[in-house]
Formats: sequence, structure tokens, C-alpha cells
Amino acid sequence: MKSIVSFGGADVHYSISGEGPGLVFVHGTSMDGATNFGHMTGQFTDTRTVVVPDYAGSGDTVVPDGAWTLDLLVGQVVAAARAAVDGRVDLVGFSLGAVIAAAVAARHPELVRRLVLVAGWAHSGDARLRLGLQTWARAIDTDPELATAQGPLMAFSPGFLSGLGDAGLAQLRTGDVAPGTRRQIDLDLRIDISDELPLVQAPTLVVGCTLDYLVPVAHSRALHAAIPGSRYVELDSGHMVFAEKPAELAEILRRFVLHESTAADAQPADVVRRYFGHIYAGEIDAAAAMLHPDFTWLVGTESAELTAAIPWAGQVWHGRDGLRDLVEMLFGEYESAEFQARDFYPVGGHVFVRGYFDFRHKSTRKRAAGDWLADFEVIDGAIRGGQFFENTYAVAAARTGGEPAPPGQPASAAHTASH
Repeated sequence: MKSIVSFGGADVHYSISGEGPGLVFVHGTSMDGATNFGHMTGQFTDTRTVVVPDYAGSGDTVVPDGAWTLDLLVGQVVAAARAAVDGRVDLVGFSLGAVIAAAVAARHPELVRRLVLVAGWAHSGDARLRLGLQTWARAIDTDPELATAQGPLMAFSPGFLSGLGDAGLAQLRTGDVAPGTRRQIDLDLRIDISDELPLVQAPTLVVGCTLDYLVPVAHSRALHAAIPGSRYVELDSGHMVFAEKPAELAEILRRFVLHESTAADAQPADVVRRYFGHIYAGEIDAAAAMLHPDFTWLVGTESAELTAAIPWAGQVWHGRDGLRDLVEMLFGEYESAEFQARDFYPVGGHVFVRGYFDFRHKSTRKRAAGDWLADFEVIDGAIRGGQFFENTYAVAAARTGGEPAPPGQPASAAHTASH
């Protein structure tokens, strides 16, 4: 639903959807709320009233006359949030939207319950940051067609752009530059909220993008360092992380914003169910995002013979990258005919899961099947560790072309542990 609120004599347009406590998304330079977050907001409307304002120069919110200041954009976002929902809101900002969101949290602590800052920065004194913004602005002024190439080169990672191919890059460059972009960049160049960051009281998560060439990741790290008690996570992405890593970013947002204030998401069994849902869908990045940063996955066996037969056994897999590597190695060799988590038994902060697997090796065409049992430890909405038990003899036999161990021979165990 589209709505309008007046602030400073101008109409501020915003969308509102869902039910529950307020969750406000603040977009970045050169785009509007729908372009920035439209593909993600539906993942939050089951438990949140999602509010997406368009600040000055974006969407249907007009470019104002006179001075264009951070105070203006902060006021517009606050006005939309208060018009849309009663009480405090969770606030997510991207790029310039992260700057605005941080300022809102510092100036209106009574309004913000939780704060997420994605690919933001504290001040524009960095010469490299200024050069990138100035070059973008000059391209808009002198050669708008060149600007449609320069923008993506700064905003997306090389691997993502290469993966689009010529047709995808041509599609990315279609459309006109939003009318407010030039003045938004002028504001980008004047940003300095350094003195306000220590005033942020809301629990804060800062998300940095390792391959960000527009706002280098050092700026996100500096935001984290300047906000007392904040948490930090880094994604292997360019600046436009919501386009490059949408599933992983959405999972990180859900876990931080929802797990403490939504009873269903706070339950360990629901965390583990959602993890398996991502695994089933092949969304490994989203599954990895649910792991605690200190998670360690130890795959061990009870015999040297099995360790030699299975290359991923006898190794320690660390954190999110470890899960990706393990899954890539396992499913590089095996096809999954069936892999189900059938029963969930929560006990305190642990969840015991019983399931069944049926794999076939891609080379030998031998089948490995059997029941499995897992114990997951869940803390603060993240999977921290546990143990996983399966018929590793059958997996090894399928890989080598041999036969599984006879009934009664002790099965090996794959163990997970957190340190």
C-alpha cells in the first residue's frame, strides 16, 4: 500500500505492507525503496509491518528547492516511520540510507529498537571515496551514457558483472539516471556523522562488503568500531549486496532483527528447520549465514580406513566458508536422491534431529543410504555447533565401489564442535 506524509512542506511517499512491529528500510543513492529492497521485503511481512520510504529525489518524492541536508532526509524517514506504525521500529539502511539510519538512531533513540547498517560510512574525508563519488557525478553531468557504465563498475564486484554477460550488462545499463541522483551525490560528499555514532543506543549490526569499490569495506569496519557494542559481519560482495547476495543478506537481517523479538524465530527448532529449508533449496549462502561466526565443523571417523576413503573426513571445517567447501566437496561427488530432516526434538539450547539420506555416487553409480541423527547447538539465533551421525561406511563404499559394512559393524560418526 502506498502512503504519503508531509514533512517540511513536501510530500514524502512510502510503501507499507505486512503486520507486526515496524521494520523500516532506507534506500541508497540513485535508487528508490522498491528498486533497492522490493525483492526482499516480502520475507519480513509475516512478522513485521514493513515501511519503505522514498526520501527527496527518489521515487515520487520530489527534489526540494533550497538547501539539501542530511537533516532533511533524516526528518523525512522519521516522519514516514511515525506515520506508518506506533512505537519503536527496527531500522535497516543501505549506503546513504545507512548514513541516514545511523543519524536517526543517534538523534531519536526512543524510536529505534534495532539498527542495521549495510555498506555505509561515517564521513567523506577519504580521498579515494571522494574521487569515486566525484567521478560518478562528473559522468552524470557530461556523459550520462558513460555514467551507466561507470556506476556498475564501481557498484558491483567483477565476478558478478562478468557473470551477467553482454546481454545482462546491456540490460543493467538501461534506464535514465534518477532526477535526484546528482544532488544526492553532492550530499554524499558532505557526510560527517562521526560525532553522532557514539550516541547510538540501539543494538547495531554493521554489514561490510569485501569487494565494495564504491564505499570500500574499511568504512564499514570504522562504523563498527565507532558504535559501542555493535556487531559486525562481512559478505563477499560488491557494494550492491542486496543484488549480489540477496538470500544471504536477508537471512542475516532476519536473524539479527527478528530472533530476539519474534518468539517463533527465537525457538532453536525453528532456526534449525529454516537452516534445512535453505539446504533443500540449494541456498548454501543463506544456510551459511545462519552459522555462528565461531562455528567449527569437525568431520571424524572411528577408523583410519574410513578417513583415507573419504576426503572430507578427518578435517576441520571452519565457519561459513567451511560449510560451503564441505557441501561443494560432498555434492561434487554425490547426487542426492533424498535428504530429509524428519523429526525435531528441542532440549534447551539444543535440537536433536532425525532424518534419512539416499545418495548415489556420480562416478561409481553406487548408492549410499541410511538414517542419520544430528545434535545442533543454537545460541542467539545462530547454529554454533553439535554432532552429526550417519552411516559413513555406506558413503565410503559407494565412493570406492565396494560394499557397505555388514550389519552389526559399528558405524562411524561425523562430529561437529564449536570452540
